[in-house]
Amino acid sequence: MTTTILSTSGPDWESHSSTLTLTACVAIVIAFCGFIGNLLTIIALTSNRGPSSKLRRNASNLFIVSLSLADLMFSAVNMPFAASRFFHRSWVHGDFLCQLFPFLRYMNVGLSLLSITAITVNRYILIGHRRLYERIYHQQAIYLMIGFTWIFPIVVLIPTWFGRWGKFGYDSTILNCSILEVNGKSPKHFLFVSAFLVPCFTIIICYARIFWIVHKSKVQMSAHARTSEQQKEREAKRKMEEWRVTRMVLVIFCSFLVCYLPITLVKVADRRVRHPGVHLLAYTLVYLSACINPIIYGITNQQYRDAYKFTISRLCSGVLHKFSGCSQCTTCCIETTQGEHPSDEDEDDVESPKPGHTITSSVSIQCPSTDNLKDLAEASEAPSPPVEDESPGRLIRDSATAEC
Repeated sequence: MTTTILSTSGPDWESHSSTLTLTACVAIVIAFCGFIGNLLTIIALTSNRGPSSKLRRNASNLFIVSLSLADLMFSAVNMPFAASRFFHRSWVHGDFLCQLFPFLRYMNVGLSLLSITAITVNRYILIGHRRLYERIYHQQAIYLMIGFTWIFPIVVLIPTWFGRWGKFGYDSTILNCSILEVNGKSPKHFLFVSAFLVPCFTIIICYARIFWIVHKSKVQMSAHARTSEQQKEREAKRKMEEWRVTRMVLVIFCSFLVCYLPITLVKVADRRVRHPGVHLLAYTLVYLSACINPIIYGITNQQYRDAYKFTISRLCSGVLHKFSGCSQCTTCCIETTQGEHPSDEDEDDVESPKPGHTITSSVSIQCPSTDNLKDLAEASEAPSPPVEDESPGRLIRDSATAEC
């Protein structure tokens, strides 16, 4: 049975009715953007086709998939309930969901910061201890690390779920379901230290070391004048790629602080909620954290932009083909003995084609209309001879099949 928990004490939230409604609308927009953005990120990073296949080789991207999954859950579950409490000026979804709502919210905060910490440590070991990196970051170890980032927040919150160390319930002062004290005991201080302060200090120390290593590396490279230009260029390119991802993670961490630090400070400085508008603004920043990461990925990293474009084009193509009435698109297979050289950005991960080797690429083209099926069937009966290209040693064979 659904029960309504009314606000009986605390600040006069009704005097801020328009602000509450605006905050609820903003929460809905953020929830939608966060769901789409994080779902797109997960699809792009787990695909084994196109630019996404290269991103899968990077251990950091597995942690980013985990972080995106956490933000996806927050957008899909917590955000609609947050908008509802602002619309109703109270909690109207019953006691069980009033427990589940803060449980998932605190779990998401811990999971997000632990994931960012894991990515930062990954970048530090890659840049500062490359040999150690190869021994530590194998597939099983990465999955264990990701599992820890999920299990640790859940284990810490289980005693609170059963009322042994504080409890989850409705706090009319802040118009929210949160952690309440039981006999003066609450895990909030422990959570703040273990899931916030410790990861933050770890991240700061790692980045201080990364900056020092990068600076020292530049000095050493300039001192070794005998090093060949090719080696210098290759080393500088590798360092630049590593630093590009590291910089992206640094921006993610800074955005996390911008989103979560205000609500922490506001709750400490204004416990009696004398300024409800400030609390609502701080909550809005917390909600913004669920959708801001995919934007950061796309702005700061070219590989992510390419993966997003490729994924969106595939999804749009699939929708168009579904509504065009074709069950399968025409596919052209082109085999050549010479291939395009990979771009400079992909040179480290993609092998250049060798003489005599064959590169096969698939290109989807538009299906013919059903009116031309008869002509297509007649044309397909006559085999087409191979066409020789003007360039020596090159043979291009085009084979096309269409099924509609």
